[in-house]
Amino acid sequence: MKLAELQERIERRARPGWRVRFERPVPGGWLSDMVPGRDEPALSDEASAWKLADEVTTALRDVVNIYVIRADDFTPVNGYRERMIRPGYGGRHG
Repeated sequence: MKLAELQERIERRARPGWRVRFERPVPGGWLSDMVPGRDEPALSDEASAWKLADEVTTALRDVVNIYVIRADDFTPVNGYRERMIRPGYGGRHG
């Protein structure tokens, strides 16, 4: 690994941001998606991300497994399992 790459990763980790991840049905299965998208700026605080997660449930009736992730490495935030909205696949949700 090059030093510049390591420094970039450290810097990204120091600038936390958050996104909302969810799964949506597609023909033949499920697709993982997130908002804001990879090409959009991340949300600046975790509370705003959980508020957006609640709004996703209203706007997108067919999505499941809605939770907040860190924007720098796309890992779930601490406690996401307990706060996950609409956990599970298949069937009718909402």
